Amino acid sequence: AAKGRPSCSRMNRLPFGSAVCKPLHIMLHSPTKEGNMPNIKPVNSEEALRMIAALSKEWEAENGTYGFVADDVPFLRENRCFAAYGEAEELIGYLFGKAEAAKRMRSVVPDGTPYFEVEELYVRPGYRSRGVGRALMAYLEDTLRAEGITHIFLSTATKAYKRILHFYIDELGMEFWSARLFKKL
Repeated sequence: AAKGRPSCSRMNRLPFGSAVCKPLHIMLHSPTKEGNMPNIKPVNSEEALRMIAALSKEWEAENGTYGFVADDVPFLRENRCFAAYGEAEELIGYLFGKAEAAKRMRSVVPDGTPYFEVEELYVRPGYRSRGVGRALMAYLEDTLRAEGITHIFLSTATKAYKRILHFYIDELGMEFWSARLFKKL
């Protein structure tokens, strides 16, 4: 099995909550810690993949996501990765996932619709609520739109579900699709 957090492509398609959006332009409102907008780049090197894997270990240590296991470089190679860099060119966040064709998602898109499944979006704690995640998503949307991909899907297993749903739905304009809940007895 692939390493990494449980997500819709690695679990039962909808581990906690799922959102879908049609790409739209996202305006950036907040600068990074240094006061500048982050520099978003596609990841094209083994060094950048190693840096993302190291940052993924930091995310795992936060214990803020149910079942999250840090990603390794071989798993990251299977995905399309984007990195956010701060003013000093240090890695401050990342996003990765894969382009796929819709199957059995007819309640929101016809079969065969091209979409991008966001596996992970992570921003270092000191850079959260400063526009980094928004910038990563905007870069992804612009990239996908140019390639003819019409939708983005993602699921989340975060323990901070109110905050993350606010981010994806209220700030990014995604639409809520489904939820998977649990209760320990």
